[in-house]
Amino acid sequence: MIYLLICVVASLNNFTDEYVLLAFKAQITSDPTKILAKNWSQGSSFCNWIGITCGTRHRRVRGLNLANMGLGGSIPNEIGLLPTLQQLDLSRNDFTGRIPNGIGNISALTYLDLSTNGFNGNIPQELGQITSLEVLNLSINMLEGEITESIFNLSMLQRLSFLSNSISGNLPPSMANGLPNLGRLFLYSNRLSGEIPGSISNFSKLTLLDLGNNSFSGRVPMNLGNLKNLQVLALSRKQLTNDPSMLELDFLISLTNCRQLKEIQIGYNNFDRMLPKALGNLSASLEIFLANSCGIRGMIPCEIGNMSNVIWLEMGRNNLTGTFPDTLSRLRKLQNLGLDENKLQGYIPDNLCNLINLFLIDLRNNKFSQQLPACLGNLTSIREFHLAYNSLMISTILYLSRLTKRDDYEYSYLFSV
Repeated sequence: MIYLLICVVASLNNFTDEYVLLAFKAQITSDPTKILAKNWSQGSSFCNWIGITCGTRHRRVRGLNLANMGLGGSIPNEIGLLPTLQQLDLSRNDFTGRIPNGIGNISALTYLDLSTNGFNGNIPQELGQITSLEVLNLSINMLEGEITESIFNLSMLQRLSFLSNSISGNLPPSMANGLPNLGRLFLYSNRLSGEIPGSISNFSKLTLLDLGNNSFSGRVPMNLGNLKNLQVLALSRKQLTNDPSMLELDFLISLTNCRQLKEIQIGYNNFDRMLPKALGNLSASLEIFLANSCGIRGMIPCEIGNMSNVIWLEMGRNNLTGTFPDTLSRLRKLQNLGLDENKLQGYIPDNLCNLINLFLIDLRNNKFSQQLPACLGNLTSIREFHLAYNSLMISTILYLSRLTKRDDYEYSYLFSV
């Protein structure tokens, strides 16, 4: 009798799963490859349908993966009737409408990816009920409103990505308290505003923090150096400033404690401060340093030569003064060097020729004078060399002749004498 009851319950559960999947199929308005139209039929077990993964014991739906299939339509609220569903991936399709509240009833869900679709409306607060969730990706949609605070209580969450939406509001100071396992936070290109809360430094497992292209204002928290596991920091395209009592970019000094840091993006801000000598004490793993159009001024510290693994160094469109640092020649792995639109002057040193991996050099709109080192003509890796609007001698053009004969070479030089 007990065995019979178990079989009846299992059969009813399987019927429910099939009902939900067919309800999902009924909401599909575009199926260009006819995958669901041909494959999802009641004539076969739903466990054999494309995109469906079932558990081995009870044959209930564990995974629904229809990523990048060109599907269009909406998600029915019945999706919440799949209690054993662990992975739901509908990314890179053309789904529209609102994310259904019922999705918050999928208690077993660990992976939810609805990115690169056309979902609109607010982020459902019911998502905060899925306490098992480890990955939440709603990027590249048309979502708006504020981030529901319930999201910040998902203690198992490891990756949170809302980039490229229209989400607004402030980040709550308590946001780090309920996300002890968060490792990657993508909030790039939204409408978030207010100050970046200092409590963000409590994300002890954070490896990537991308808050770029928002409307944050105020100071960069000085305690970002507490993020000992941080590898990527992106704070570009905002309205951030620096402590007015400090002459240097003090938060960069704090970042010297982040010994795994590989990438820093701070361009397009309003810092109006000098680069600290501590720039040379940043992580030995640092490969990318982008600080263009952020108001940095003064001389480039010679300690920059300690950034031995940097491959991309961009500090163009600032107010840098002084001469070209000789110590830049130590950056033997450097491929992209951008110092355009500053107030640098003097000559370009011969030891620049030591940078044999250079792919791009942009020194236009400065006050460099005299002539370029002849050895630059031997740097066969260079594909772009921009020198326009300097005071270099016309004879310099002869040294570039070996480079400019290549079809894959792009250059600009306008010399004033």
